[in-house]
Amino acid sequence: MLKLKVSIKMQFYKKSQIVLKYIFVAILMVLIFYSFAEGGKSRGEKIDQFKLGIAKDIALLVNTLYSTNGDVKYIYQNNIKGYGVQISDGTVAVFKGDIRDPTIAKYKFVEMEGSSINVQVNNIDYLQIEKIGTAIKLSSVSNPS
Repeated sequence: MLKLKVSIKMQFYKKSQIVLKYIFVAILMVLIFYSFAEGGKSRGEKIDQFKLGIAKDIALLVNTLYSTNGDVKYIYQNNIKGYGVQISDGTVAVFKGDIRDPTIAKYKFVEMEGSSINVQVNNIDYLQIEKIGTAIKLSSVSNPS
């Protein structure tokens, strides 16, 4: 006959470990609540749709500039004051404030072979997109003239 030995071990925690566990859970809950609140605020004010529209516009502009011969300087005329743009790995990302924005809008574009854009511009007044040869540069200008 086979005898099975069953052993139940209970771990007892020290009070300080339990307190640290609850502090960690409380901090995690606050971060989750904050991200949901920011997402709801962004969707309620339709900021996320505006950011996605900007990302699509800039991606289309970059594709158009890649297909254009010669050098081009273009100033994006939409009011995007306070927003930031990051272009890297064939993706345009638009965010409000800084890159830690929980509701970043991203849109892909087709990169030209042998050329890559890695640039980030924060707190834009007006966005200037410039193509010289095959290099595309982004910068913030205060006066669009």
